Amino acid sequence: MRQVGEAIREIMISMSQLESHSKAASRLCAAFVLAGSLLGGPGSSQQPSKAESATGSVAEPTSNTLEVSNTTKRVSLGLDSTEPDTERCERLESELAAKPQEPRLMAELMRALVHLANLGDLSDEERKSTYDRGTEVAEQAMRLVHRGQPFEWKFRDELAEQARLFDWGGALHYWAAMIWGGWGDVHGAWPALRAGVADRLRLHGHLALKLAPDYDWAGPYRFLGRMNAVAPKVPMFTGWVDRKVGQELLELAYERAPEHPQNQLFLAESWLDQEPKNRSEDAEALLQHLLQSPPRPGHETLDRRTLEEARATAEKLEASQGKPRKKRRRGDGQP
Repeated sequence: MRQVGEAIREIMISMSQLESHSKAASRLCAAFVLAGSLLGGPGSSQQPSKAESATGSVAEPTSNTLEVSNTTKRVSLGLDSTEPDTERCERLESELAAKPQEPRLMAELMRALVHLANLGDLSDEERKSTYDRGTEVAEQAMRLVHRGQPFEWKFRDELAEQARLFDWGGALHYWAAMIWGGWGDVHGAWPALRAGVADRLRLHGHLALKLAPDYDWAGPYRFLGRMNAVAPKVPMFTGWVDRKVGQELLELAYERAPEHPQNQLFLAESWLDQEPKNRSEDAEALLQHLLQSPPRPGHETLDRRTLEEARATAEKLEASQGKPRKKRRRGDGQP
């Protein structure tokens, strides 16, 4: 009975801690959906040949169409493409209905739904329904790839081997993570807790990293790094969160794809959070470099949002150091 009582008290403490972190959990879910690049542009996709797939290297772009697999580093088709989001989603829904077992269409549709829900001009209810649909597609993809295998951390090796049989296995898990992160954001901390969103994101991110580490400008490193960097550590729920691991993953994301603005921003913020005395100068230099960089062609919408966040972080850092606010010329990385 004593052990039962102690267990109950531990659960109550954990629930209390989670309640106190509810706002942080909501911010975490928002961070999840932004942990990966949400936009791309024509001509940025890279499809490996069979020989290159074997070595893990990446081919030069061959067209402006979407071509993605586990070894793809760049991703095309973003909000800044010429096809409106709603029309793109409707087209992909129609194509998936005609080919319900096509992994490529599932990945494309999940990405398009994330674009629409996160960056489109939608009401709160429309955003919820968009992410709801995204979770349906994600579950459809998991049924196809894993054939009833329990989606649990203890089966991560078996799940990885199953997904490895699909060229799109890494992309499916990557965008499933984005979908569930967005779903948790719009539905709130408690529904996310009941749906086991944190565990889903951890496992989807792990599998994406294992299968397609360079996908979407080192997106899996960026996603897992950001999650470990900002997630509230709550016993029995997110006890696996590790700030040091988060920083290491973000450093690897930057090392593998330094040109991606979020890789720069998230690493700078991690340095400021974890090593403010030792790395503040490095973080400041990285932020200034980012702020002086113009948005990438075809990625303007996300990059401008990232630059706004970087500007706020840089101004907060300057204020903490007692420095006067810098005047930045319009056009130096500013929308």
